[in-house]
Amino acid sequence: MKLRKAIAVLLVLIFALIALPALFLKSISVTYLNPDFYDGKIIDKSYEYIVNFISDEVSSDEDVKGYFSKEDIAGMVKKYIPANLVHDLATDFTSQLKSINDGRKQDSIVISLMPIKDNMGSIAQDISVKIIGSIPACEPVAEGEEEVLPEYVDGKPACIPAGFDTTEILQNVKYETEKELNNIIPGEFTLELSGDDSQQATFRQMISFVSYLQIILPLFMLVFLLLIALFIYSPYSLVSKFTGAALFLAGVFGLIVSQLLSHIPSLVVTQENFSDLLAEELSSLTEIYSFFIGFIVEKMSIYSLYLLGIGIVIVLFGLYLHHFHEHTEEHSQ
Repeated sequence: MKLRKAIAVLLVLIFALIALPALFLKSISVTYLNPDFYDGKIIDKSYEYIVNFISDEVSSDEDVKGYFSKEDIAGMVKKYIPANLVHDLATDFTSQLKSINDGRKQDSIVISLMPIKDNMGSIAQDISVKIIGSIPACEPVAEGEEEVLPEYVDGKPACIPAGFDTTEILQNVKYETEKELNNIIPGEFTLELSGDDSQQATFRQMISFVSYLQIILPLFMLVFLLLIALFIYSPYSLVSKFTGAALFLAGVFGLIVSQLLSHIPSLVVTQENFSDLLAEELSSLTEIYSFFIGFIVEKMSIYSLYLLGIGIVIVLFGLYLHHFHEHTEEHSQ
């Protein structure tokens, strides 16, 4: 019996390890590989990310940060780039993804970001008006003195003379600001799906591979649960304890790995052996990573909690059977 228990313990560990890729792949399949996922809350998250990204970039610009806070810029972005714009982009992406899932041959998914870029001019206009409006008026010229044009700093006059037409200055500032804004957002987003004509689309291969593993891995998990039950065989209370422990351990492993997935990059970035510039770049990459991995981590945590909860229930059932068996034996004696 000791040997069978030892083998059952080993099978429990193997089951828990097999559950990890199964949980991860299941989380991917219901998020990024599921077209309907892009009609859900990822739109709100994407919009929030776009607003924060543009606001961070613009408010950190030397010519702008003295006039606007990040919150000011975020208000302008929300005013001219409404959430329904991002929804339309997500709908376009979903449509192309569904076509690929249906077997359509497509080398890439291309999403035009011009609807966002087209609104950059309006944001630049508001920024320019605020900047020019904040330039102080020049001191009035004493009677009999010749008026001297003010000095220009970074394309802007140090002060505005009385009656001076600021239209040209406003246009110049708007032009430079809009150019900077347009550099933030590319014209389109392209997701390459294949290398050349002789290769199948990588994206379709990935979908097929994940779908295949989603069938195989749960079958392996079921086989190992049956093996655990067969090695223990009797009593049923011990079978319940071991199978429940396998599910419980798989859930615990899943929760640990899901948390590691979300926290490891931030731990790396906080290391002091990076230069300030490299640390800033890594911080930006970490923010992007955290955004995309967050949906997978959320689903993986939920599925892990399911396994953990089911495991606890089965273990408790095993304890109940053990207690019931002992109680029955006492009465029979």
